Amino acid sequence: ITGGIGASGGNEGFAGPYNLPNMSAYCETCASIAFVLFNERLFLAHGDGKYIDVMEKTLYNALLSGISLSGDHFFYPNPLESFGQHSRSEWFGCACCPPNVARTLASLGGYAYALSDDALWVNLYIQGSVNVTLKDRKVTLNVTTEY
Repeated sequence: ITGGIGASGGNEGFAGPYNLPNMSAYCETCASIAFVLFNERLFLAHGDGKYIDVMEKTLYNALLSGISLSGDHFFYPNPLESFGQHSRSEWFGCACCPPNVARTLASLGGYAYALSDDALWVNLYIQGSVNVTLKDRKVTLNVTTEY
């Protein structure tokens, strides 16, 4: 639904098949980051856009939910539903999520485009530009959006 993975907080992993409870879905922020990286690498290996679709869904709906709009509070788990019992924290005893979110967002430009010997892909429709050499031709691509 969001691209978040791992329903169980007890083992920070998976439970039984089709188990993704809304109130207690774990969907750890760092697992979402790993899922973004995993799908980007699957795309680079196979060139199949379905991996970018999963990467984009996870990036926008699971990874970004791990950080507040102000950028200073974080979710470790990302439940799918809350009636106020879940809140973001300033920091964690095991503080992997805040630096992983910062590192991933800082490298976002590297995920926006992909290049092979004969193709240039736009993976994320975010504003930016890229200059590449494709089959001995210099190519400039500018993407403009109102996102």
